[in-house]
Amino acid sequence: FHKNRKKFSIEASPAMLVNKGFAFCFLPMSSNNDTGLPVHIHGYFSLSDNRRRVRWPDLDDQSDEAKWNKCLVRHLISPSYAVLITTSCSLMTFQFPSFSYQQLCKSSRPFALLPLMSATREKAWEYLVKKVLPLLSNLPVLWTPAGGGNWVKPCEAFCPPLNGTIPNSILDLLIQLGLPVVCFPRHIQQDCQLPFAEVTPQVVRKWFRSNEMLKSKVKSDLSLLKDCLCFVTSDRTDELTNIPLLLLKSGQVVPFGQQKVYLVNESLSKVLHNLDNLILSNVLYTDLGKLFNQLARSKINKLIVANAQIVCNSLLPESIETWTHTHVNPVQWTPNRNNHPSAEWLLNVWTYITNNEVIDSVATLPLVVSEGPENVTNEGTYSLYRLDTGNLFFSGSNQDLNIMAQLLGCVLVKHSCCYFRLGPKLSQYLPKLNPEGLLHVLPNLPQVAQRVSQLLNDEQKRQLRSYLSSASQSLSSLNELNCIRSLSIFEHGVGMGGSRFTNLMSPHIYILPLPTIQFPTNIPFPDNILKVCNEDINLCQCAVGVVPSSLGQFAQKLYTFATKHHFTMRNALLLWLIECSNPEYQNSELEQFIRLTAIIPTANGPLQYICKLYDPKDSKLKDFFLPFDSPFPPKEYDKVLSKLRLYNLKTWESVIASDTTFLDFIEERAKSVQVALYKVSKEEAVKRSQLILTEIFKNRNCAHLLQSLKSIPFLFCNQSPPPRYPKQLLWAGSKVNRLCSPAELCLDLSHSHLVGSVLLFLSHDYPLPLGVTSQEFAVVTPNTVGRHFANITSLPSNVLKDKAVLMMIKSIYEYFAGQSSCSFLNAELACIWIDSEYKFVTKAKCALKPLGNCSLAPYRYSLQDASCL
Repeated sequence: FHKNRKKFSIEASPAMLVNKGFAFCFLPMSSNNDTGLPVHIHGYFSLSDNRRRVRWPDLDDQSDEAKWNKCLVRHLISPSYAVLITTSCSLMTFQFPSFSYQQLCKSSRPFALLPLMSATREKAWEYLVKKVLPLLSNLPVLWTPAGGGNWVKPCEAFCPPLNGTIPNSILDLLIQLGLPVVCFPRHIQQDCQLPFAEVTPQVVRKWFRSNEMLKSKVKSDLSLLKDCLCFVTSDRTDELTNIPLLLLKSGQVVPFGQQKVYLVNESLSKVLHNLDNLILSNVLYTDLGKLFNQLARSKINKLIVANAQIVCNSLLPESIETWTHTHVNPVQWTPNRNNHPSAEWLLNVWTYITNNEVIDSVATLPLVVSEGPENVTNEGTYSLYRLDTGNLFFSGSNQDLNIMAQLLGCVLVKHSCCYFRLGPKLSQYLPKLNPEGLLHVLPNLPQVAQRVSQLLNDEQKRQLRSYLSSASQSLSSLNELNCIRSLSIFEHGVGMGGSRFTNLMSPHIYILPLPTIQFPTNIPFPDNILKVCNEDINLCQCAVGVVPSSLGQFAQKLYTFATKHHFTMRNALLLWLIECSNPEYQNSELEQFIRLTAIIPTANGPLQYICKLYDPKDSKLKDFFLPFDSPFPPKEYDKVLSKLRLYNLKTWESVIASDTTFLDFIEERAKSVQVALYKVSKEEAVKRSQLILTEIFKNRNCAHLLQSLKSIPFLFCNQSPPPRYPKQLLWAGSKVNRLCSPAELCLDLSHSHLVGSVLLFLSHDYPLPLGVTSQEFAVVTPNTVGRHFANITSLPSNVLKDKAVLMMIKSIYEYFAGQSSCSFLNAELACIWIDSEYKFVTKAKCALKPLGNCSLAPYRYSLQDASCL
């Protein structure tokens, strides 16, 4: 004992024992065989015969002494060992230069009293360890540096896995965050059978989720953040919700699943200005890109890999909205000022668009600057336009067109190398300026109609009309057509009035002539005629909606206008139409129109057909008309008489060319005699009447003409009787002052003694050619003679003695003698003349002889007494 006094010294600290404790039963049982425990044990053991071991129940020893030892270990030594360790822990404190796990796990001082199963030498001590460990599991016997150093119960403690899968940096972080991590030396942790938990990714995730200090710890240590991310995702990637391990580009640390966080590379992050609070740190994504791409597959993490579609449809618009409004067009941009992105930003954006070919997706964003992305500096102020604005063009080679497009509201963009690779796709939004492109963009230009009216001079308006006309074949919509119609680029007004610019919002009121029609400047044409040339005709045709009017069609429209206006303008327009025509082209539209339309003005105003008028140079015809008659074209038409004749203007030759035309002419002239009688004078009427009758008698179809004119009053009667006509007897024409028709007049005045009181006779002023028959005139009939005879019988008796009357009576009797035997007897009031008595006796009082013995009749005549009987 004395020899090994130092070895057995009870003053030795536990750390010095290093599991070299000995068992005592008043005296040491052996100086060479230790128990393997870090404490000395004294008890009233029952020892083996050689005092080198404690007797223990087994197959060979079932004695009470052995059982005593077991009972002693279980009920006394085990609790005492537990109390010893607990009391020792409560009395000890430890100070370390740092709470680094790597350093702490090398020290055994806090765990010197813990029993290790592998170090025990006998079954008794193994049994002791088995009984002590359950007692220690609920006692604060494990030291943790967390919280500045504390003793914790094993059931509350955590130990890192022995396989070293958790980095020391995370363990240090967990200690700093208060997780009771026990820093066992490796050999103790391997043999210590206390029920502590292992630090697993799940444990770390749970602790991180509930600790507010984590953000500040990982925010300042990027390497630690990477270690944490790798460890917590080493087993699962879908349980990261609310763990604050996402470092944004802005420097802010946010939990998983709390907001959308976009994964973008460093070059793309330069495009997304002011979105640092939505973008993962570039450094973090660069180093752990594969891990984050894997995490992004789980929607619960709200990590989104920013592809081109997301960038263009979401991130880039949101980025622009942070410093302006995307719906405004254009946007004012002051690079690198007022929270606006720098000049390099636009260049980066177009590089991204070009590399990813996403021009269609950014068409609604203000990304086009007229100066070109390369020419933008941080000192200027620029206007950014949307691609879908519809009024963007690359500058063309035609400077006049460039200037005009800018006046109309188009934006001309300089060519840039950023645009070249996009090729045809960009040209859909940003075409090269040409007439077709300008035509299609006009409907999108604000107040374009007002701009045309107010900003363009007359020459520029004509130039614009020419440009649009050259592109009119590419008109593709009614909207484009209506826009063109609204522009005041069309000229209306030709001739004397000059032209003015107008729009064609009411196209139906305008006349579109062929450009080949030449309008004289001395004629006041209607104001609704469009002035066109060969270059404009296509556009005007589209705007008006009809094909250009040929001269014939134009004549019809012009005629409608002319007939509604003052006769001076009307006459000038109609004369111009005739001058433009060529009567030899009988089937052409204009010539047919002139032939079939009342187009010649007359003296009394109304228009007449050419075929209804007469040649004023024909002297023969002029004799048939009165001064106020209007059968001739006005004097100003003399210059086109040769054309009018080809249009069937009447001449004397054409009048007498056929029986029909001559009859029509004579009928017309016969009717005009009545006008001459009442409006001019009787002498003029007589003159016309004589001329008409003369021409009738000259015609070979005289009888037919007179038959047609039989009922038309155009002749004068003889108002005075012939010289031998009894003065006392009525002359039928004595008081007739009107015109008479041929049917009313007796042609032969020699019959006046037979019918003078009842029939009218043609005036002796008319020269009658030889051989003229009187069949078409009034003829002497027994009836008319009888009526005339009745008038004679009514004369007074003293008149009847007149020689002229007696001769007339005799002539009448002779006339009836030449008629049928009963003509006289049937005549009304036919009386019998009694020569001896100079009186007439009615037929009722006369009888024929012989009458036998009848003497009733006072006068008797035989057939020989009067030839008429």
